[in-house]
Amino acid sequence: ISSRESIEPAPANAPTPASIEQLAARVRAVPDVAAADTLAFVDLPPGSLSTAGRTIHDTVRVFGLDRQYQRHYPSVRLVSGSLRTGAAALSAESARALGAGLGGRVQLRLPGRSSPLAVPVGAITDLSRAKPLFYSRKASDLEAFLYLPHTIVVDPATFQHVIIPAFQAATATVGQAKKSQPLVELDVQLNRSRLRKDPGTALLQTRSVARMVSQISAGQSYLIDNASNTLQVARDDAAVAKRMFLFLGLPGALLAGFLAAYAGSILAAAQRREQALLRIRGANQGHLVRMLLYRTLALAGTGSVVG
Repeated sequence: ISSRESIEPAPANAPTPASIEQLAARVRAVPDVAAADTLAFVDLPPGSLSTAGRTIHDTVRVFGLDRQYQRHYPSVRLVSGSLRTGAAALSAESARALGAGLGGRVQLRLPGRSSPLAVPVGAITDLSRAKPLFYSRKASDLEAFLYLPHTIVVDPATFQHVIIPAFQAATATVGQAKKSQPLVELDVQLNRSRLRKDPGTALLQTRSVARMVSQISAGQSYLIDNASNTLQVARDDAAVAKRMFLFLGLPGALLAGFLAAYAGSILAAAQRREQALLRIRGANQGHLVRMLLYRTLALAGTGSVVG
């Protein structure tokens, strides 16, 4: 499951680096919160990512994240190189399509910017399992994994000071409004070791964290509580399992007890007939006690071995 909450300010009110860091610091102080990291992303139209001789003719998603985010979410995997300021990380699919490797340069065409943004390639990524990056944020298909093969990762400073201003300039130009706008969110990771084992109790904990995060960011964002959504399903499943036990398990136990009592009564009657015949033929009480002891030992031993 994903124990992550996302805070996505509206594009028109894109937060400054200082404000988002202040928000992150306050969220990290909330009990049961393990980490709070900034993630920014935007989709660019086909033809936006290219090298000197090749162009990607598919939608390209640009992410703004740092090494700390990558450490907290290991599914953001680096195939080679490292994340560093001033350099970009290409997805393996994009690097293959562009023929770009470590040390090469790619060009990113941004709306509202006259010249392409040229950045060196500092890493090659494998984001095919990076659920925090590609989970849907829409209520209609929340947590659906919507993977885009062609991606580029830049450092948060480049995203904040270059990409967002370019989109703001494009939006301010008549006829240049873009369907896709940059989004900045704060991904909050819960301390799972402090969650109770019972899904219902854990749900109360995650909802409490969500309320505190909402109060911190009241009026400037909205919150997606993935953890509580998952735990609510688990709590409902546990309630169904308890009802199934009552309606199916309890009658089964009563039937098993009735059958065991019936079989025991038949076995006892047969043993009484056997003992009566043995007494007629000269067996005394000592013989019968030894027979009972041997039979008990044999049954107990067989049961222990089978068990």
